[in-house]
Amino acid sequence: MDCRFKKVWLSYYLDGMLPLKEREKIEAHLKTCSLCAEELERLNRIAYTLKHLRSVEVSPDYDQKFQRRLEEREEKRKSPVLVLREGLSRGLEDLIRIFTPQPALVKIGLGIMLVLGLVYFGREIGNKGLPE
Repeated sequence: MDCRFKKVWLSYYLDGMLPLKEREKIEAHLKTCSLCAEELERLNRIAYTLKHLRSVEVSPDYDQKFQRRLEEREEKRKSPVLVLREGLSRGLEDLIRIFTPQPALVKIGLGIMLVLGLVYFGREIGNKGLPE
């Protein structure tokens, strides 16, 4: 047996959010419908439990720790291919950062190349002579 009464009205009834006329209709229905009376009793127990819950104190960094645990769990769920790809990507980024020339190093390198070039071409010119 299933009651066609809309259960949402029981929550409004329990919260005292219905006009007197509607409350009386629900009370009359509850006298004849054991399913709705049981549902109202369940809702009463839930409301009582929620009213008497104690608050829980959490550490100030709880959100960050929780987020880190979620990320760690997500890492474990990833396929080995994705983990490998991400690791290689991070490694490549590190290599690029290491080998990206710095402005001073570029100047020093260009100076060394210029000196070596002059020495090399100076020998070539010395061996062959100047073009005529």
